[in-house]
Amino acid sequence: MQNSDSAQGPQRSAPIIPPPEQIELPQPRIITDCAEAYGQSSRRDAAAEWIVVHYTGVANVGARQIARNMAKHGAKTSAHYVVDPTGCYKIAPESKATWHVGSGKPNALYVGCTHAERWRRTIDPHGEFLGNRNSIGVELCVRKTDPHSKSVGDLDWYFEPETLEHAAHLIADICLRLRIPVSHVARHYDCTGKPCMPLDTELLTPGGWVALSALHIGDHVMCVRPTDLSGDFLPVQGITEPHTDTVITSRGVSLTANHRVWSRPSCANGTWKRREWGDIVLCGNKMHELPAACNFGEGLPLTDDQLRLLVWVQGDGHFYKRDGVEFHLKKVRKIERILYVLRALGHDPMQHWCKNGSVHIRLRNPELRKFTEEWLPQKQFSFKLLGLTRGQFDVFWDEILSVDGCRAGDIYTSYSKQSLDVVSALLATHGVRQYMTHIGHSKLRFDAVGTVASRFTVSSSSVTSSAREVVSCVEVPTGYILIRQQGRVCVVGNCPRPFVTMTQDGSDRGRDEAWRAFVRRIAELIRHAGGEP
Repeated sequence: MQNSDSAQGPQRSAPIIPPPEQIELPQPRIITDCAEAYGQSSRRDAAAEWIVVHYTGVANVGARQIARNMAKHGAKTSAHYVVDPTGCYKIAPESKATWHVGSGKPNALYVGCTHAERWRRTIDPHGEFLGNRNSIGVELCVRKTDPHSKSVGDLDWYFEPETLEHAAHLIADICLRLRIPVSHVARHYDCTGKPCMPLDTELLTPGGWVALSALHIGDHVMCVRPTDLSGDFLPVQGITEPHTDTVITSRGVSLTANHRVWSRPSCANGTWKRREWGDIVLCGNKMHELPAACNFGEGLPLTDDQLRLLVWVQGDGHFYKRDGVEFHLKKVRKIERILYVLRALGHDPMQHWCKNGSVHIRLRNPELRKFTEEWLPQKQFSFKLLGLTRGQFDVFWDEILSVDGCRAGDIYTSYSKQSLDVVSALLATHGVRQYMTHIGHSKLRFDAVGTVASRFTVSSSSVTSSAREVVSCVEVPTGYILIRQQGRVCVVGNCPRPFVTMTQDGSDRGRDEAWRAFVRRIAELIRHAGGEP
C-alpha cells in the first residue's frame, strides 16, 4: 500500500479548499505494515466525498488487532483506516470502497436512513451520500475503564487523547487532498439513522407498562443484560427525537431494520449474539430466536400462604364492611381451597350456606383487611409484586390458575386491565414467555394472559408488514430493554450512543459536544495548513 492515494474528489462549482499544491499538508502518522481488509469493492465510478468516523466498540483492543480481524476471510465489516494512540493504520486503499456504512440509498430499508436523509439535506442539500461507494471509513479504537461490562450503554467508554489527535490529523489530510469539506465528516450514527420503535411500544417501569412516547430522561425502565438475561430497573439516559421511519413487523414485533436485537439461529449450534433486525427478517429464511423474558426479583416479605390469599381476594373476594373479607363461592374445589388457605394462616372464618348450594365465607379481622388493602389497592394486583423471587412467582402463578385461570391452557383471565398488566409483567420478568389475547364472545368477553412453552422465533417468512410510522427509542446503561408490542413481550436493543467521552477522567461534555470538539480540531488543522474547512 501507498501512504496516500492520488484519487481526487469531484470538482465543485465553487472551490471550498485551495488546490493541494498550494497548501502545506498536516502530516498524520500513517502505518502500512499491517493486514489489509478483506472487505473491499469497486466504487463504481463514484469518488470519495464523505468521511465517516466509527468507534470500534471493542474494549482496550489496538488498531493492529482490529486490522487482523478485518483481514479475516469472510469478514463482514471493514474500513480504510484504524486509529489508536500509536498512529493511523491504513488497511485499504482510498480508491476502493470498504464495508463500513451500508448502501446509503434514501429508500433502503436496511440502513434505516430517514434520519440520514434529513441530516444530509441539512448538511449539503446538493450532495448525494452513497454510503460505502463515496465515503472513506475511519475506525477509532476505544478504551473502557471496566472491561468486564461491555454494554454500549456504559458511561466509561473513552478515547485516548492521542487517538483523537492522530485521527484529527488523518482526516484533515484526507479533506485537503480530496477537497472534502468538514461538513462532510460524519459519525456512523448520523448517516445510517437511529434504531427505533413505534411510539406506542410499551416499556416496563416500576409503576407499570408505559408507552415510549410518555417516557422522560431519568425515568427507570426494565433493562436487560443480554449475557444472562438478568433484569433491573435503570434510568433512561437519552431519548431519540421522534421522527418518521420504516418499521418492519414480524410476529408482532415492529422495529426499524437497523435496530439491534439479541438473537440466535434456531439450530443445534446456534450462538446468541447481537444482530440487526434487517439481517434477520429481510435476509434469508433462517429462523432466529429472540429472548421473550428476563429474570428479576429479590423477594418480598410474603409467605406462600399470604400470596395465595392475595390471589383469592383479588379473584373471588370482596371487602366486607370496614374490617372484613368475604368470599361467595359455589364450586366445591374453590370452597375447600380458600378454607385451607385461611386456616393455614391461623384464621377460622364464618360460613353461611345458601339454599342453592353456595356459601358465604366471612372473616372479620382488621389486620387481615389492612394487609390485603396494602397489597391489593382497589382490589387489583399491584406492581409491587414484581419483586417476587422465582419461587414466590411459581406459587403465585399456580394459585392464580386455580382462581381465575385455565390450567389446561395455562392462561389467566380478568376484567381488570391493571391486574392483567401486572401478571403480564410478572411472567415477563420471571423467565416465562407470554402473550395477551381475548377470549369469549361479544356478550361475555375476557382479556387474558397466557404462557407459551415454545421459543419465540422470527424470520423473513414471518414478516407481515412494512410501513412508515413515527418512531423513537431510549438509551439505557445495559444496551437492551424489555418491551411489549401488540401484547407480545420480548427483549430488544436500545438506541446506541453516537459518540463516547473524550477523556478517561469522566468529564463527559455530552456526546454531541464531544463530536463538535473533534470536528473543530479538524477544521483548526485545515486552517493551519492554509485551507478553508
